[in-house]
Amino acid sequence: MNTIVRDNPEKHRHEVYADEQLARLSEYRLGSDEIAFTHTEIGEGFSGRRLARKLVTDELADSRRRG
Repeated sequence: MNTIVRDNPEKHRHEVYADEQLARLSEYRLGSDEIAFTHTEIGEGFSGRRLARKLVTDELADSRRRG
């Protein structure tokens, strides 16, 4: 399974794709010096694939890059 996480700044969310299908997303709100993760959901049929771990790991890495 090919898995990739992308930031979608226009929609204020990170998206994880499994084999090019949107599998999970996490919405966020940016403040002047913080990021708040406000909503997370997973697509039907994608549970149990460790996608949440991949999403959170990449989200936190992105947050650190933003400072």
